[in-house]
Amino acid sequence: MLWVLGTVAVGAILAWRGVVIANTDWDYSLHSTAYVIGRFHYDMSLLAPFPAFAAAYAAMRYTFRARYSEAFGQANFWTMFAGSLMILSPPLWLEREGAALSYSHPAAAFAFWSGVMSVGYLLTVMSLILFVVVVIGALRHRHTPADGAIET
Repeated sequence: MLWVLGTVAVGAILAWRGVVIANTDWDYSLHSTAYVIGRFHYDMSLLAPFPAFAAAYAAMRYTFRARYSEAFGQANFWTMFAGSLMILSPPLWLEREGAALSYSHPAAAFAFWSGVMSVGYLLTVMSLILFVVVVIGALRHRHTPADGAIET
């Protein structure tokens, strides 16, 4: 359920960017900028993992009857959620201020925000590693009910 709520939260933030782009005054000034073009990449790369993880956790429980550690599952969600927001937030602010974030070496003035985004990427990678640990732990401790029914 946590992953579904994360999908809704990140989707709402990304939808807000769409509302900003739809504003006629800003539409002409932002057309063909990194703010508009990058929005679609953020939509796909930051929103897609949340329903994928929701499906993976549901499959672990209901298909493979593997019980995962709830604490590790929540840690996986919160590291992915925090990392996604740290990747998503700086471009929201900087691109509206005119920063060209498509350069491989941003200006020194944006070094702090570039560091924040780097930490966000690190958190998402840590979340993926944690997910692998959760899956291995769950599959090692599979639980099969005696009567064959799926426990809820």
